[in-house]
Amino acid sequence: MKKTLLALSTVLFFACGGSKEVAELPTTQTLAMNYTEATVDQLNSGKALFEKGCNQCHGLKKSYGVSAEKLTNVVPNMVGKANKKAGQTLISKKGGENVLHYLLALNAK
Repeated sequence: MKKTLLALSTVLFFACGGSKEVAELPTTQTLAMNYTEATVDQLNSGKALFEKGCNQCHGLKKSYGVSAEKLTNVVPNMVGKANKKAGQTLISKKGGENVLHYLLALNAK
């Protein structure tokens, strides 16, 4: 019985921690105020593409604190890998640019 309660408590602890992260994310409108390189529509597109595709393997948490230089190099490569793995274009070149802008905006200071 104690093992079951411990396991359940652990699951609930991590489940609650995950929902807290989502609640603290800034809106794309807020991001656009501090990041002027993209429009709100571009940031919304990048966010949606990230959530639909990239987030399947890479949680957003891993994208915090990453330099602009690294993101600029990694994101286009990952878009290419995702498209190759799918055998079709899942994320267009423009879509990849929007994902990059979204991640850059999240890391803008």
